[in-house]
Amino acid sequence: MLKVDGLFQINLVIDGLEELKTNPLNLKGLELIEVAGVGLPMLQGAIEIDDPNVRALFHEGNKVTISYSIGKDDEDDTIDTRYMLTRVTTSRVNHQYLISFAGLYDVPAYLITHKQRAFSNMSAVEAILEVAKDHFGPDYIDSNVKKSEDRMTWLQGAITDKKFIANTWMHADLPDSFPMIAITTDGRFRLRDLKTIVKEEGAKPTWEFHQRADEEAEDDGNKIWYHGDYTVDNNSGFMNHWLGYGNTLDMRDQELSEYEEVLEQSSPQLAKASAFPRHSDVHGRKGKPRYVNDNMYPRYWHAYQQNTTQLGLYSTISVTLNYDSRLHKQMRVLDLVYFSEVDSSAEKFDNPFTGLYLISKLSRKFSQNKVVTTVQLSRETLSDIQGEVR
Repeated sequence: MLKVDGLFQINLVIDGLEELKTNPLNLKGLELIEVAGVGLPMLQGAIEIDDPNVRALFHEGNKVTISYSIGKDDEDDTIDTRYMLTRVTTSRVNHQYLISFAGLYDVPAYLITHKQRAFSNMSAVEAILEVAKDHFGPDYIDSNVKKSEDRMTWLQGAITDKKFIANTWMHADLPDSFPMIAITTDGRFRLRDLKTIVKEEGAKPTWEFHQRADEEAEDDGNKIWYHGDYTVDNNSGFMNHWLGYGNTLDMRDQELSEYEEVLEQSSPQLAKASAFPRHSDVHGRKGKPRYVNDNMYPRYWHAYQQNTTQLGLYSTISVTLNYDSRLHKQMRVLDLVYFSEVDSSAEKFDNPFTGLYLISKLSRKFSQNKVVTTVQLSRETLSDIQGEVR
């Protein structure tokens, strides 16, 4: 167990350990990682042991249970989550075994089992949530939208559930919006409609990040004080046509022999801006021809164009910061947050990187004396963008 009174406590138990008469696990460090997208949460850590029987338990495929909490009686309950080990390295050091390990959230069927089935008369969102329930359970489906503006028979042609969700996700039609997916450390399958998040939470984001001006400053509710250093990655794809430069594709109806040119335009929703970082001299290009049949709903490829464009745009601006003031167990990927730059004034959106973001990656790294939370925030453009852009 790793524990700092009043800050956190975290424990690891490996399957098979209860059969031994001792519990000789000396946990040195542990990191829990969750990322936006259809990938599973990850685990990596290290322990020291001197019992060869325990060493034998650490192998690929065995399961571990991670339990963590704030360590205060008046706070929320302990979070328990299961992982399957995927990589184990053992070193002999000073007459002991140092074991480094990595793992994934324990739903292997989600990744490897191929299925062939159909979801009739459903929207894309309904089909995705139906599949997710098989692995994460109905109580851990966390969606702010029940259905998308599409309805057809969605075919899963001998592919994994992860692959089916990834494919169907890109064809979910949410007009003037974008569906987002993530799986959290505690096993929640999150699906978010971007437009709904901004409408319902934009005025009061789940978390606020402000620079720590005073070492004595303490977190207050949803207000978190981060260390003064942070990294901004501005990957606007200046010459990348895929990032929403107005790409078009030819769509042909196989039954009716009709032709349509598909063009989907986007507009900023998180940043207080009217343009993306796209140079005005760079114009779109045509994607490869696509085809529709009687089973596909009319906007099948329109939604694909919209969603792939948005997926690129909302990876454009990212801010990475960290703090170690306390453990926020309820913080999750896809939470809407407000980030304030170090030199921001009282104005809410006065600097180009100040404003609303989504959490796209979240890491909690536990050691023997502290827990460091590293947060990656993402959005589509700057608040104040200059130059010949459109």
